[in-house]
Amino acid sequence: MAEEIHEYKTARSGGKISLKIGSDYDYKKGNVRDLANIKVAGEMCVGKIIKLIIEASKRTLMQPHTGAVKVVQHVYDYRVK
Repeated sequence: MAEEIHEYKTARSGGKISLKIGSDYDYKKGNVRDLANIKVAGEMCVGKIIKLIIEASKRTLMQPHTGAVKVVQHVYDYRVK
């Protein structure tokens, strides 16, 4: 499982300033699914929760050239060693 935190310079729709995404990556198959999304009205995902999505999405195949894949593979390789 991997977690990402995204920060915005200015508030987005509904007042969200940060977004936290939990995802599950299948290294062998090269696909990913989102496990949870949290939209927060505060920096670093601290503050009032605007929206919480805890339903897992369907697995989707990731494109090998994206930066997200490189980051997830780096984290996976580090943990396996």
